Amino acid sequence: MERFRIYPLVPLAILILYLFVSHSESGSCCLRYSKKQYPCHKMKGYSIQTITRTCDISAIIFHTKKHKYICANPAQQWTKERIQCLNKRVKRM
Repeated sequence: MERFRIYPLVPLAILILYLFVSHSESGSCCLRYSKKQYPCHKMKGYSIQTITRTCDISAIIFHTKKHKYICANPAQQWTKERIQCLNKRVKRM
C-alpha cells in the first residue's frame, strides 16, 4: 500500500525539477571550454557569454548546424578566426 502513495508525487517532483532547471541561468551557461577546435563550416552562428552570478567565465558559444553548442575561450586564436568566418558569411548574405 505504501508504494501507491509515492507514485502520485513522482510527476510533481519532475515538474518542480523541470521548472527549476528551465528558469535558471546555469542551464544555458558555459562552465568550461571545449578542448576541441571545430571548423567554421560546421557552425551556423555564435553568442557571447559574459560573467554573471551563475556563469563564472566569459565564453563564445558556437551554435552548430547539428544543434549543438560549443563553449570556446574568447582569447584563443581559433575562436577569433571562427568568429571572423561567421561574420563574413553573414555579410555575403
